[in-house]
Amino acid sequence: MSELNQHFYSDLAQQCGAVQIACLHPDPGLEEKLRAQMQAYLSSEQGSALPYLQRQSKILQSPFSDRPWARSLLLISFQAKKQAELPFSALPAAREGHPKASLAAYILNEDYHRSGVRILQKIAALLCLDEYEFGVDSSPLLEKALAQQAGLGQYGYNSLLRCNGFGTRLHLGFLFSAKALPIQRYVAEMKPDCADCRLCIQNCPNSALSDSGILQIRRCRSYLANEKKGALSWQEQIWLGGSLAGCSLCSYCCPDDQSPRPADLLLDPEELCLMPSAELKALIQGSILQHLGVSRLKRNAAAALAIQLPAQEAEAMQQKLLSSNQSPALRQTIAAWQQHTGNSTRSENNRL
Repeated sequence: MSELNQHFYSDLAQQCGAVQIACLHPDPGLEEKLRAQMQAYLSSEQGSALPYLQRQSKILQSPFSDRPWARSLLLISFQAKKQAELPFSALPAAREGHPKASLAAYILNEDYHRSGVRILQKIAALLCLDEYEFGVDSSPLLEKALAQQAGLGQYGYNSLLRCNGFGTRLHLGFLFSAKALPIQRYVAEMKPDCADCRLCIQNCPNSALSDSGILQIRRCRSYLANEKKGALSWQEQIWLGGSLAGCSLCSYCCPDDQSPRPADLLLDPEELCLMPSAELKALIQGSILQHLGVSRLKRNAAAALAIQLPAQEAEAMQQKLLSSNQSPALRQTIAAWQQHTGNSTRSENNRL
């Protein structure tokens, strides 16, 4: 039966464009493992950095209990669709000899939410489902923990799901169904073992990763660029490292993934900060950058300028940005930059 199920889901994945599909049923043992995972999250730095974990902990620990109608949970791994043309060509390109800001290469693919939803819609249609719920990063659900339990992959030291042949580059989606679909779990065997590799740990510029597999999330560039709300402290601006959105350094070094590493897109942070917000909003509409929003992108661009401009150019740039932006997050980020440059100037004067 297991082999028949595997062929069934392999064919389904091929038809809908997923990499792999697994299926779980309600199981007290599964919920016990989710509770342990939640406790690990809540007792780590992630518990305070991601407050929704605490707010949604009951649902996260018991996904079927919150959906009493559901008899099956499909978990899919998939790749975001590559764009036919390079996106964001209307955004200001980096200039030689000027500060640069980067968009991580995966941002240049189609918004993975759209790619995943399209696949899940095909699955629902192919299986003739009537009552179901699906999503991609859209509901309180421990997708990675559930996918690991289903054997779609194993956690890497970068806290992402490591999948055979793809490293940690795949995205995850879910579909709850009222229909009792056949169970399918896999055995994910990873070689080399993470303990014999450690490349993701070595490639993280902020030492946010360790052998424990617990992410120091406040140091993570992706978290700071994509999820951190409000202003950035001076230390956070340094950790952000000129990123506008995302960071792929710990993913592209994984030896499971033998595909060529795509290049990040380099943009001009000054021009981005000075661009009218309405114009920037229109340019990112429908892309993954829409989830970050204009205010956060401009805040990140200001941080990229802060860590690259020489001290003698800092004050003029700070005033230029303040005169054209009213976003509290950006202005407070610049205030942290001003405090740093003021302290640096005083230290330099004391040495003279």
